[in-house]
Amino acid sequence: MSHVVTEEGVAYLYQAGSLEERRDALAAVAKATPIGTRITPRQAERLRRAGLVAYPADLGVDPTLADRSLLAARSIEDLVTWSQGLYRPARPVPGTGRDSGRRTGQAARRATVRPAWYR
Repeated sequence: MSHVVTEEGVAYLYQAGSLEERRDALAAVAKATPIGTRITPRQAERLRRAGLVAYPADLGVDPTLADRSLLAARSIEDLVTWSQGLYRPARPVPGTGRDSGRRTGQAARRATVRPAWYR
């Protein structure tokens, strides 16, 4: 995984120099979750200055004006189509003809999103 995008910001995991730095970047954009509480604001700011994390203001987005119109994808169906089969949601997506259902075990592992070169 190269990036993680949340409502809080973007973590550029591919730029991290260590596993710990990857975890910290993830925590910095996971704010109000158990993972997000493991990092201090000072640590998050260090990651921001280092370019490992970007927040909405860094990307020119005013959070008070942000709504769905700013998203490239308007629906899960868009993500399924654009990923050309790499993204397979656990539940069927209307209009795609896919009845993927709930996956467990081997099927769940196969459903993991992977880049095309991985296969």
